[in-house]
Amino acid sequence: MVPMSVRRVPPRVNPRVDAGTLLRIAGAILLLAVVTLIDLKVLRANPSTAGFTYLVTVLIIATYAGTLEAVVASIVATVGFNFFFLPPIFTFVVADPQNWVALIALLATALIGSRLAARAREQTSAAQQRQAEMELLYSLSRSILLAEPNELMAKRIPYELVRIFGFSGAGFFDARTGQLYATGWDNPALSRLDPQLREAAVSGMSRNDGEGGSLIFAIRLGGQPIGSLALFPARISSTALESLSNLVAITLERYRVQEEANARDAELRGEALKSTLLDAIAHEFKTPLTSIKAASTSLASAPNLSANRVHDLGEIISEESDRLDRLVTEAIQMARIESGKVQLNRSVTPASELVEAAVGRARQTLNGHSVSVSVPPGDILIAADADLIELAVRHLLDNAAKYSATGAPIEVSVCQDDGGAILQVIDSGPGIPEAEQGRIFDKFHRAPSTSPETPGTGIGLHIVREIVKAHGGHVWVESRPGEGARFSIMLPVAAKAGADS
Repeated sequence: MVPMSVRRVPPRVNPRVDAGTLLRIAGAILLLAVVTLIDLKVLRANPSTAGFTYLVTVLIIATYAGTLEAVVASIVATVGFNFFFLPPIFTFVVADPQNWVALIALLATALIGSRLAARAREQTSAAQQRQAEMELLYSLSRSILLAEPNELMAKRIPYELVRIFGFSGAGFFDARTGQLYATGWDNPALSRLDPQLREAAVSGMSRNDGEGGSLIFAIRLGGQPIGSLALFPARISSTALESLSNLVAITLERYRVQEEANARDAELRGEALKSTLLDAIAHEFKTPLTSIKAASTSLASAPNLSANRVHDLGEIISEESDRLDRLVTEAIQMARIESGKVQLNRSVTPASELVEAAVGRARQTLNGHSVSVSVPPGDILIAADADLIELAVRHLLDNAAKYSATGAPIEVSVCQDDGGAILQVIDSGPGIPEAEQGRIFDKFHRAPSTSPETPGTGIGLHIVREIVKAHGGHVWVESRPGEGARFSIMLPVAAKAGADS
């Protein structure tokens, strides 16, 4: 509930005499003069008729004018009734005592009628004000309850109050975060209200700022203050103020609960991703370890193997050890990328050297796929971290080998346009549906059509994107179903990248 010290009631008619009031008083007197003239010259009314016409005129004035105008009209009508219609006429003398009763009755009836009319007008005005405030509260509730879930609600509330209610300024202090959000105030005024808002949020007390004409009150939920709100100027009724306070409290609680639910969902998704990653890593690591274990067991259990067999088993151990080393390196690189600790050791290197080095190191994973390299005459110099770019190209080659038919060729080309150097890897696989192309670089994403037997963790292309992004470049894919895929990496050439290194 809002404390009594800050309650607002619908404004009553202001009795202060201003130019408009004087003009209405003059109009009321003129109307009474016209009625008097009609009673005297046209109707030749008797005192009873004249009294009723004066009373009706005063009530009409009370209905459409203010209280002060009605009181003046009552006095003027009483004086006119006495002067023009009660004998002796054209004097202010009252000869018959019964006429005193008529005068007093006329004055009392006119005053009471004018007051009742004024009260009815005030009640009508208050009802209209309440209706207008309820409509504004409804608009506010729609605006904040239908806002985007990821939007900062504490920041939005002052803005919506100024926009919908027409306040000059509004401020909200969120006790949960200790942040103050305001709009419509200049800095000096805001600095004055800052401690008052914080005090109201802690103590739960409300107050008026007499100097600035602002209203500061606590926002409560379950009897406990969760923040405070300031409005300037404070033109709002107590009923609307209480409804506004409850609406803000409910809205903040709703979004707090939603934030906690989102955090729990994110935590669950994170746990699921971790589980997926561990399963994928375990699967990837198990293959080379199984091969190494089998080869080493064969060597240990059969000492009389031929030299060729020993050589073959040694090659298996060497190749699978290199594969295992590559998996560990990629896991470390992924951890560095995710933690934001990637540091680029830029050097000016010909693009052909990077491509050839990547192709040479990827030979063992290409499974018999031939790779053709196309480089323009004169080569292209790029300023980049050679190890990371080589890793990115190897990931693209590994991806091309996994999704291409056995023995299908893979093309690697280097070219240059106005944007920079472009490294492309082209395969002859089944292609990528257009709906999947926007997600293919997401972490752990694998297309639904991917066979479960196809090796991979779904992090290779994500690593490529993060490496290229760290260099200020761009990576994209072009593909049609059944026509293979073309992966392109654009990097700044040495002249541009050198300025950043």
